[in-house]
Amino acid sequence: MSRLSFRTLLRIWPWALGGGLMGAVVAYGLSQLVTPLYQSTSVLYYALSFGNTASDLSQGSSYTESQMLSFGELVTSQLVLDRVIERESLPLTSHELANQVSVATPRGTMIMQITVSSASPELAARIANAIADEQRQAVESIAPRKESGDSTVTVRLIEEGVPAAYAYTPNTRLNMLLGGFVGLILVGGIVLLVRLLDQRIKSSEDLNRVTQRPFLGAIRDIEQGEGQAMVMLQDPTSLVAEDFRQLQANLRYATMSKQPVVLVVSSAVSGEGKSTIAINLATVLAESGQKVLLIDADLRRPRVAEYAQVEGSVGLTDVLVGQQTLADAVQPLGDSGVTVLTSGPMPPNPGELLGSAAMSGLLARASREYPTVVVDTAPVLAVADAAMITHKADGLVLVTRNRKTTTTSLEKCVAQLDSAGVNIFGLVLNGARRGRDKNLKYYEYTPSRQPGNRPHATRPAAATTTEVADAVHAPSDEPTQVSLFPDGADDLAASDDLSLDDGADLAVDEWDGAGEPGADDPMAEADESAVGSDEPSGEDGAAQDTGERRPRSRRTQVLSKASEG
Repeated sequence: MSRLSFRTLLRIWPWALGGGLMGAVVAYGLSQLVTPLYQSTSVLYYALSFGNTASDLSQGSSYTESQMLSFGELVTSQLVLDRVIERESLPLTSHELANQVSVATPRGTMIMQITVSSASPELAARIANAIADEQRQAVESIAPRKESGDSTVTVRLIEEGVPAAYAYTPNTRLNMLLGGFVGLILVGGIVLLVRLLDQRIKSSEDLNRVTQRPFLGAIRDIEQGEGQAMVMLQDPTSLVAEDFRQLQANLRYATMSKQPVVLVVSSAVSGEGKSTIAINLATVLAESGQKVLLIDADLRRPRVAEYAQVEGSVGLTDVLVGQQTLADAVQPLGDSGVTVLTSGPMPPNPGELLGSAAMSGLLARASREYPTVVVDTAPVLAVADAAMITHKADGLVLVTRNRKTTTTSLEKCVAQLDSAGVNIFGLVLNGARRGRDKNLKYYEYTPSRQPGNRPHATRPAAATTTEVADAVHAPSDEPTQVSLFPDGADDLAASDDLSLDDGADLAVDEWDGAGEPGADDPMAEADESAVGSDEPSGEDGAAQDTGERRPRSRRTQVLSKASEG
C-alpha cells in the first residue's frame, strides 16, 4: 500500500477539483429540471373578547394561546380547505391542497402564519388569502359565544399574502455548492483510495521505499516496433539516449570503474524491458571506445536477436555444447563497437546449461577478451537462471517498469536475490514519465548538415596542397571544409596552434568577413605559398587585394609548411 504524502495529495487535487466541478454542473442541470415553486404567506392575529377587567383579559389571553395549536390544525381541515377549493375553483382535493399548506405559530404569541406553495406566485397568494379568510370564519363560528351571541374569539388578518418575486425552490446556488462539495469529496476520496491501494511502481521514491538498493537511473518510454529498441544507434541525440548516458555514469560509480566487469541485466517479471535496457546499455558503454560483448542468456524467451536485428541461428547454446567457438559465434552490432552473442537454438535444459562449468568458462574467457560483458537473462521470479549467472558475474542490474512492476513482486525479487547472495548494483526504472523541462530542449534537435559537410562517421584522407589552395580560392557561397588530418586525427583539428612531427606549422583561423583577407590578415601570405609558387614568399611578395571583393562564407584558412627543414 502506498504511503500518504504531500506529493500524493498534490496529484489527487486535480482529480478532486474536477469531481467538484462535475458535481456542480450536475447539480445545476438537475435544478433546471425541477419545477420552481413560489410561496406566499398570510398572517392572522387571535384575540379573546371576554371580560373587561385585567384579570379577565389575562385569562382570555392564556386561553387563546393554549388554543393556538388547535386553531392551527383547523387550517388544514376539510372544513376550511373544501371551502377554499370551491371558492377558487381549484382542481385539487383537500388532501392535495393540505400538502401545499404549512402553518406556523410562534411560541408565546397569538399569531398564526399560513404559507402556501404553488408553481404560480399569483395562485399561491390567492390561496393563502382565501385560507386566512375561511379560517377566520371557521374559528369564529365554532368558538364559544357571549351572552349577546357574538364569538368570544376574534380573528383579524394583519398581513395579506402577496405574489413572490423569486422561487424558493430549487435554490440553484445552494444546490451547486452542495453538488460541488459532494463531488469533491467523492471523487477525491475514490482517487485517494485507489492510489493508497495501488501497488505499482511509479517513481524512484517508490523504489526507495520498497528497497534500499541504489537507484541507477530512469529511462523514458521507448517506442515499440521493429528496430525501435536500439535508441542509442538510431537516435543518439534524443532524450532517451541521454537517459542511458546518465545510467552509464551512475553505473560506473556502482561498479567502482572495475575492469573487466560482467554485468547481468534482469527484471522481476517479464515485460519490463530488460532486453531493451541491455542492448542500449551495451551500446552506451561502447561509446567510450572499449570493446563490449552482449550475451543473450535468456534461453527461454530470447529477444536480443530480434531487437538488434541480427542473425540468431547460432549463439550461446552452440558455444556451451562445444559446436562453435566464441570467436565464430559472435557478430558485430553495426559500427557501434558492440559484439553480440545471441542465444542460439532453444535447448531443452536451459537451466543446466547456464549453471554448467562451460558457462563459467565462457564468461571467464569473455572477460579476458572484452573489458565489459553485458548478459541479458530471464526474469528473477520466473526461473533461477538470473541467480545462477550472477554468481558467475560481478553483479546484477535490476530493471523495473513504470506502472507495471508492483511493490510485492519487487520485494519478493530482492528478497530472493539476497537469499542467493547476489550482488545487486542497483535498480533502473524503465518507461518513466518526466515533466516538460525547457532546459532539455537542447537535446531535442538534430544538428542539420550544411551542403558540402561530411557525415559524422566519414573520415576523409588528408588533403593535398593543391586541394587546400582550390578550397581557399573557391568562389562558391557555400561553406567549404577540407580535412588535413588522416583517420583518427580529426580531434586535433580544433587546436589553434599545433606542431607536427615533420616540422610543419599549422594554424587554423575562421572569420566572418564578406571579402578576401587584406594586408592585415596574416593568412593572406598563405595564398601564394598554397598554390606552389617557385619564388619564396616574403614581405615584398605578400598577396595584395587588387581585385573586386567576392562574398565568402566562413572558411578555414590553413598555413601549410612555412619552411622546409
